[in-house]
Amino acid sequence: LLMWQAVDKEIGISQLIKQARLKVRGVPLDDLVQTLVIGVLEHRKSILAIWNYAQVALAKYIANGVEEAHLKNFYRALGKLGYGGKKLYRKMVDSFLQKYKIDISQLNLDWSSSYFTGTECSLAELGYSRDHRPDKPQIKLGFAQINDIKIAFDFFDNRGNIPDVSEFSPTYLKIAERVPKGTLIVYDKGGSSEENNRLVAETGNYYLTAHKMSGRIKKKILTINKTGM
Repeated sequence: LLMWQAVDKEIGISQLIKQARLKVRGVPLDDLVQTLVIGVLEHRKSILAIWNYAQVALAKYIANGVEEAHLKNFYRALGKLGYGGKKLYRKMVDSFLQKYKIDISQLNLDWSSSYFTGTECSLAELGYSRDHRPDKPQIKLGFAQINDIKIAFDFFDNRGNIPDVSEFSPTYLKIAERVPKGTLIVYDKGGSSEENNRLVAETGNYYLTAHKMSGRIKKKILTINKTGM
């Protein structure tokens, strides 16, 4: 609770949530979010566990009504953040960067996937599974990390059947307008192509990536004098 209050005081998370106007019935969304975050920090591993914890330990410290909030209120809160939380998250990050005068010199881009056992996720599509379950519907997840401070600058989701090389352009263009020119964009060979590399350069930034292995590259590697490097 004290950690939440300290961070909230610094970058105004509760106020940003209120300004986002992501409505839920009953308890205000910022109080529900505060409860969820505290529950995670207290190592409660499910929404049900956090809800139970809130009834006995948190309600009197957070706000009137949390102890009366139904379990479905917490699920609705997560749903609101899922559908409308990207803009809110970007505002939180921008507030954090401005508050602590953090200069962005490098962004690390990466994508992963998770598979689902249910059938209700509209983004879930069969695709390449990094979890070694190509038979399960996938969702594509990605994020951009600032420098080496382990803060996610932005996050992305998409259908699970989209390859990284196709995902790169729309993802990059969303973040390029928010970073200073001359930023180093780092990504692995999954997003690397002549078109994508050129896009980074044309928007005034630098890139560091990897070549996809080919016969020409293999031949070139064999000619390198490794002891003289």
